[in-house]
Amino acid sequence: MTPLGSLGRSLLMLALVALVVLGMFQGAWQGWGDPQAPSVWSGLMSRDGALAAALCLFSYVLRGQRWRLWVAACGHPTPWRRGLRVYLAGYCLTPTPGNVGEAARGLLMRPSPLPVSTSVAVFAAERWQDLLALVLLAVPALLWSPFESSGLVAMVVCALVMSLIWLSMQNLSWQWCLRLIPAQVKHVLGLAQAQQCLQHQAGLTWCLTLLAWSAQGLAVWLMCRHHGLLADALQATSWYALSMVAGALTTLPAGLGGTEASLVGLLTQQGVSTSLALLLTMQVRLLTLWLAVAIGLLALVYGWRVDPPRSPP
Repeated sequence: MTPLGSLGRSLLMLALVALVVLGMFQGAWQGWGDPQAPSVWSGLMSRDGALAAALCLFSYVLRGQRWRLWVAACGHPTPWRRGLRVYLAGYCLTPTPGNVGEAARGLLMRPSPLPVSTSVAVFAAERWQDLLALVLLAVPALLWSPFESSGLVAMVVCALVMSLIWLSMQNLSWQWCLRLIPAQVKHVLGLAQAQQCLQHQAGLTWCLTLLAWSAQGLAVWLMCRHHGLLADALQATSWYALSMVAGALTTLPAGLGGTEASLVGLLTQQGVSTSLALLLTMQVRLLTLWLAVAIGLLALVYGWRVDPPRSPP
């Protein structure tokens, strides 16, 4: 079978899996709540849903620009359109444990794929910066926690994250840490190049990262507003960020299960009914996860057409 035929079969299987997942979303909502309750899709087709989708697309573009900057820092400058296309195509690899499939994003670049070490290094830098940014955005959710000393915990977490951000931008601190890691492990994980990425235009990449995740937080706020929830943009963003951190800690594919359970729990803690929390969580995940996967598949197919793989000599 030709590579194109193999890819077509793989995409068909992914499409069937996506249809089953989306059908389960709708079935779960209808089974949990009132059968006459609004469809999962009703909110997504609204004006707020369209604006939320646009914010998610804006987030992907910002992170794509960050990826290009880091790839260039590793000695592989890439044109804007081509780099964004390859970055978006990598989202079809997101539903993997710990999102590690995205580490192969650079291998999708044709006709000259990135070296494996570079692709892994950029992925490591992405995950580190994303995690710290999400924890920082989640701090307000800790302040609103009903537990005692939540303010003190939030201050400690904020101070720790800011310290880690500062350390990641300092060459001396990284050199000291890297000395403690065996050379072979550093090479496999691409840690030296990841360090190089994090220090390349650090102020700009941190702004891109925080702005990208804040845009998705605003998308969550728009969906909350659509359902009449009295939450401001900061609250919605912090709820989303905290649920993403919880999902990342599970190391499950795309945080599936952990992210959803955390967001439902945070919403119900604020007095939202369980059925509405479940509906809102489904809509948020469709916008912030499955939309990216769908775009990734489209970008992959388009890239396969404009840059077909070369036949071996």
